[in-house]
Amino acid sequence: GWYDPNILAAVIGCLIDAPPVGSAAVKLGELRVGQTLLAPIETLDGTVLVGTGNKISPNLLHKLTNFAQQNAIKEPIFVEAQSLTG
Repeated sequence: GWYDPNILAAVIGCLIDAPPVGSAAVKLGELRVGQTLLAPIETLDGTVLVGTGNKISPNLLHKLTNFAQQNAIKEPIFVEAQSLTG
């Protein structure tokens, strides 16, 4: 079949920019120990610092906070919505 390339580009754009299902968007300062990442934490140039699926530990949170004092981290950070409460 034939599909309009403009429509396909719009659909792909929506899928790529859409936050993961069941996620909550937080800033680095709102990130908490125990939260699970649903998308990687990256620098602004796309370098992955922490991969999807990792749980935020006290040590990791400390390292990310220190790193962010000298380098920009892409926000928002997507975590499991249910991990916001516990």
